[in-house]
Amino acid sequence: MMWVLGADADEAAGQASLETISGLVSQHGGQLAAAEAWGRRTLSYPIKKNKEGSYFLAHFTMEQARVPEFERALNLNQDIIRYLVVIPDTKQPKKREGKRAGRSEAATPAASS
Repeated sequence: MMWVLGADADEAAGQASLETISGLVSQHGGQLAAAEAWGRRTLSYPIKKNKEGSYFLAHFTMEQARVPEFERALNLNQDIIRYLVVIPDTKQPKKREGKRAGRSEAATPAASS
């Protein structure tokens, strides 16, 4: 998960935010693996009248069914101006079957020496 605090957030607010996220993760049955501050950066476009923001990154595990409840709690936090929770795809990718899959070695051009 990545989140951004507004331009008015100082280092103490950032530390409090890390603790809040850690508490929310454990409150929703997850386990926090790592959390770090990425520092203040200029935003690509203004978000809620902020041109700069403090970025944070956290890696955690949580049941997928509990994520919407977790995101609702994030929406209630007024300090967070933007967040992104990434849920990894656990499905196995299908093997591609196309024109290239049916080619044999005889159909490919021989390498010249």
